[in-house]
Amino acid sequence: AAVQPKILSWKERGAFDYAGAGGGFLDALGYPYCRGRLWNHLEKDLGQYDDTIVVDWASGACLAIRGKDFFAMEGFDAHFFAHMEEIDLCWRLRKAGRKIGYLGVVPVFHQGGATLDRASPQKLYLNIRNSLSMLYKNEPGYRFMWIFVAKGFLEALGALGFLLSGKRENAQAIMKGYADFWRRKSLIQRQKKEPVREIPRSGPVNFLLGNVWLLGVRRFSDL
Repeated sequence: AAVQPKILSWKERGAFDYAGAGGGFLDALGYPYCRGRLWNHLEKDLGQYDDTIVVDWASGACLAIRGKDFFAMEGFDAHFFAHMEEIDLCWRLRKAGRKIGYLGVVPVFHQGGATLDRASPQKLYLNIRNSLSMLYKNEPGYRFMWIFVAKGFLEALGALGFLLSGKRENAQAIMKGYADFWRRKSLIQRQKKEPVREIPRSGPVNFLLGNVWLLGVRRFSDL
């Protein structure tokens, strides 16, 4: 139903871009990651992802989608405003039995940060709020609750770290994201179908933060 190309950085032409890179995936807690980009760690483009595969999500930085599929899914969720809306759309498409593709032989160059700078507290707030909204929409109730608790614990630690490092606005962005999600969740239209997991995952890949923070993994191929 949808496809993205290989997305490289406009500023550093030989490196992958943060927004989509070599095709997007989701871990068990709903954290998005890409081939060529794990958290904030970007790989050089050495042709390692010049292939064609099925992915969890295609980046909104450069997304081609059939019009009939876009409108059948009612497009992007307007409640998101910005960030995560393409991942939510792709998740709904997959639950409807459609596939999302990555075409690595086609490169594009992306000028990142045009909407919000990557380090912006507003971007952090939107990512926190919209990630929770996406999970609430697409995961069954029992899975959402354990994900909510696990993410809440990890992101509370993140907020504490921001406070201790003097980044008060970032800590407030995390807390605001949770508060606004909870306040707005009655407006979120939950999806009734069970999640579709077309892409097999080994155990360690299911928890991105553990790989990046604890094990020091920096490349997708090392997961």
